[in-house]
Amino acid sequence: MDAQPNPSAMPDQREPALAIRSDLKCHLHTTGKTPFYVIEDPARGRFYRMGLREWTFATQLDGRQSPEQIAGRVNQQLVDEPLSEIEVQALCQWLVRAELATAGEDGAVVPSGKSRSAAKKASWTNPFFMRFPLVDPDRFLGHAAPLFGWLLSPVCFVLWTLLLGVAAVHIAGDWDRFAGAAAGVLMPANWPYLIGIWIVLKFLHELFHGIACKRFGGTVPQAGIALILFSPVPYVDVTSCWAFHSKWERITVSAAGMYVEMAIAGIAAIAWSCTTGTTSWWCHNIVLTAGLTTFLFNANMLMKFDGYYMAADFLDLPNLYTRGRHYVRYLGRRYLLGMPGMDTSAAGQESSLVKIYGVASANWRILVCAGLCLTAMHLFFGFGLVLTGFGIVIFLILPLLKLAKLFILGESGRRPSLVRVTSVAAAAGLILYGLFVVPMPLKNTSPAVVEYDPLTMLRACGPGFVREVLVEGGDEVSEGQLLVVLVDDDSQRELADLELAIESSETTGRVFQREGKMDHYQAELRDRGALIKRRDELKNNISELTVRAPVKGRILGRNLAALTGTYMEAGDTILSIGDELNKELIVSISQDHVESIDKTPIDAIQSRIVGRPDSIRGALSIKTSPRATTRLPHEALGAGAGGPLPIERTSDESTTTDNAARDNFRLTEPRFVATISLAATEAQDLRAGEIASVAFGNESRSIGETICRSVADWFRERMESR
Repeated sequence: MDAQPNPSAMPDQREPALAIRSDLKCHLHTTGKTPFYVIEDPARGRFYRMGLREWTFATQLDGRQSPEQIAGRVNQQLVDEPLSEIEVQALCQWLVRAELATAGEDGAVVPSGKSRSAAKKASWTNPFFMRFPLVDPDRFLGHAAPLFGWLLSPVCFVLWTLLLGVAAVHIAGDWDRFAGAAAGVLMPANWPYLIGIWIVLKFLHELFHGIACKRFGGTVPQAGIALILFSPVPYVDVTSCWAFHSKWERITVSAAGMYVEMAIAGIAAIAWSCTTGTTSWWCHNIVLTAGLTTFLFNANMLMKFDGYYMAADFLDLPNLYTRGRHYVRYLGRRYLLGMPGMDTSAAGQESSLVKIYGVASANWRILVCAGLCLTAMHLFFGFGLVLTGFGIVIFLILPLLKLAKLFILGESGRRPSLVRVTSVAAAAGLILYGLFVVPMPLKNTSPAVVEYDPLTMLRACGPGFVREVLVEGGDEVSEGQLLVVLVDDDSQRELADLELAIESSETTGRVFQREGKMDHYQAELRDRGALIKRRDELKNNISELTVRAPVKGRILGRNLAALTGTYMEAGDTILSIGDELNKELIVSISQDHVESIDKTPIDAIQSRIVGRPDSIRGALSIKTSPRATTRLPHEALGAGAGGPLPIERTSDESTTTDNAARDNFRLTEPRFVATISLAATEAQDLRAGEIASVAFGNESRSIGETICRSVADWFRERMESR
């Protein structure tokens, strides 16, 4: 447990005689060039850090002499840095609060169960984090440490580094497959497997914390289950490592869990790259679960997890979290409450690090609390509202009650400055009023893409081979101009056979007519008519294999010459023609903003091409679809093509039509589609496929409401995408 005296908290009365507990153990350590003592409380399994001056004073507390008398005698030895009266009073108060010293001469008194029961109660009254101790694993870990402790040796660390390097190369070499497989890893159907992997990994994580602690001579008196938002996470108590003299041993204990998780992730990554099917799927889940949780949580030094303890030891900044909180508390008391106090952060560079960390971790705690409340509301529905209510009580109501108590009772004879608090409250009220009450005209923008109006698609009317392509992409063509010639050898041969059959039928008919066989003659006429009809149809089909431009415009298509010699089925697209003077904007509009379209005059619609400074103001008309749809309105708007709209694969991914890019994907939520016709002067300067942003009128919504709605929409989309 991190703890240190806080000189800013001064009692207003003289301290009674105190006695330091005789069962405490002390360990001399050195941080850089500064020696200090680590005080072990064996009755509660807690550790505290004290400077040489403070511990020298504390060891003299015998229960008979007053602290002032002892301080006077100790200061004769501490000529260079004597303890001030304020420091003596703060130190005595802290020793009593931490139950390291008791009133009277019986210094061996073991602390009462009051603080232990309070700590135990606090471990399960927080609905967002509950801890349940289960077993004493010290004996088991004592047997496991010799068997597995060698994995933490320097040689194994070198091999571990090489393993992660090889794993990174394998993933980077097949990144597209790895990223594509990650798209559906958080789908609800995959949650049971992820939870199972999570539990196994966290068991190994905590197991190696305990093994590392035992390897260096520590004890592990407790292990159990912690519930973070009702998600089970194993834990072990390795606080005894704080008594280790070497900071590298302490860092090793803190890093052991991440060390084994990353090793498993590295092995799984290599196995993933060499396998397919079910094995590859399992390995991919292991890599994501082990890698992401390690970097996002365990390695995050803004939370009191492994990364924090490693950083604090490496930077020689003990009690960094506590000192950072004290600094933030000092800022609040001084500048918000008008209660001057002492800044307990160290001097120089160390002070800067403590201050930066304190402010950063405070902001991170706010974000985590808000995120936990949003997650609880979304995952647990009505019960989530109850959890959020608990969170509001713990993180907001209780601090406000403490503030009210401070106003009423004061502290050390001082109370917050009424003028300062009133000024701060008024400023906060004005800010909140401006954010959530004052309406701000906000533009409703929607993504759009430039397209020809209409885009004429030329398709093969019948099967055949492309014999000749007479145009190239970008050519201007006139109506009726010859573009592509296709041939069908089978049709040509059938046509020749039909011509011969018709000639033969005519000869046969004349013979029947001369011989007076009128019945045969009439039958032959009917057969000849069927042959002629089939010949005419075939000629028409062959003529349609010669493709001409139905309208004037520009040829769209790339490398059209490569079509020569290719086989086309009936209906296959050959090329497209677009008129540069006739273009439109295809707009995708969210359901929240569709009502603003009707309220916006056509001349008030503002459109801007992404990457261009000028606005498009030549809108002629607008048409809106009657209902929302998840069909992608244009492939350029989808995230897969770099567009702004989130998409997901459809269940049928085998579509091979010209619109396969749209048919194989769909929007993650229904949206309306609008088309805006553009004036010829504007259309001529735009290129088809350019992405635009279209603004429809103003909406009276406060800035705060907009921010809250945006955050809620973002969170909802992320949760629903899982």
